[in-house]
Amino acid sequence: METTCAFQNPKLQQTAGHNPRWYIRPYVKRLCADGTLRSEKERIYLGDCSEMGKRQAITEKNKVMATINRERYVVQAQMRFGDFIDHYEKQFVLPEHHLAASTQAKDLSHLRDHIQPAFRDLMMAEVTPQRIDAFLAEKAKSAGVDANGNARPGLSWAATVRLAKHPMRNVHPSPPMGLVDGT
Repeated sequence: METTCAFQNPKLQQTAGHNPRWYIRPYVKRLCADGTLRSEKERIYLGDCSEMGKRQAITEKNKVMATINRERYVVQAQMRFGDFIDHYEKQFVLPEHHLAASTQAKDLSHLRDHIQPAFRDLMMAEVTPQRIDAFLAEKAKSAGVDANGNARPGLSWAATVRLAKHPMRNVHPSPPMGLVDGT
């Protein structure tokens, strides 16, 4: 994928009609299903003209454009977390002699049995610290009852701590640069 360093500063505009609103129309990079990038001109509303003056609208425009001009972040936020997990597994867990056999087995188990099912279909931007904390709290709860009616424990304290300290927790929000730009 190509990367360009274009800085955009679109014109601040007003809609016509009874309740005019401030808006801008920058080009926003979209990640397509086939992995290519496509630029689309998108109308982004900043607020009602009756509630904000032009200076405040310019301030809002600058906030929005600060994110859009960080193009790499915008594209990475659109990536499926499952794709990143697959990349992480191939690059850091599966290579021989990268981890001890026991650590590799434990990491694969955590990735495949816990992290993948919970986060696979989410976009990178949706995997927030709050969502991760809720996931860990749920994993620590009881896992229901067994055939004898006894409470089955959730993940052990050690497993929950291992998941909480798993390197995957520290990747939000940006995956490795090569995953997005194809290097």
